[in-house]
Amino acid sequence: MKRTTTEAIRNVLWRVYPDLRHIWLVDRTYDLPPLDLVEKLVTESKIFTLDLDDCDDYSLQSHAFVRLRNPHWAYGEVIGYLDVGIGEVVHAMNLTITAQGVRFYDAKEHKFYKPKEIDFKPFFVRM
Repeated sequence: MKRTTTEAIRNVLWRVYPDLRHIWLVDRTYDLPPLDLVEKLVTESKIFTLDLDDCDDYSLQSHAFVRLRNPHWAYGEVIGYLDVGIGEVVHAMNLTITAQGVRFYDAKEHKFYKPKEIDFKPFFVRM
């Protein structure tokens, strides 16, 4: 599994989202897992089956589940503006940087997105 630095993670995020300013990375290095391993783990977690109130609750639970099992994976929480067709709403999801690139994971919907597949403008990342 490829390992990368905090600086490299920031640079990847800034390439995709140049206006992203609030990036809280708590580790010095991160592992970039294959996307299929991340997909398998979040499916096994069954977080998406929980009856939680808010999107931030789902993303927090998913973040904790993944990082407890793989503490060096580049997997965290992201908050931003999601365009829902009639305007933007504040939305929380998970963010992972894998060997295949940046992906968002909506734990409530149990769905992964590439950045260009979703109209989402993140303003805060914690990993």
